[in-house]
Amino acid sequence: MHAGYAAKLVTMTVSEDDTRVAYACRVRQYLAWLAHTDIYGDPLATPAARDKLRGLMVSYWEAPG
Repeated sequence: MHAGYAAKLVTMTVSEDDTRVAYACRVRQYLAWLAHTDIYGDPLATPAARDKLRGLMVSYWEAPG
């Protein structure tokens, strides 16, 4: 999935090459995190798994420190 995103990103107009590199890096990190998260189902394809992932992310963002 990341390779397809990175290939598409090369064709898009962005202000700087650093932006393109940052986007690709963040997507790669997110996909790696997603692969190791305890979610039943594919959150990119299944609404129930997507909703569970959203709950985990909100909990993480709201956690102190």
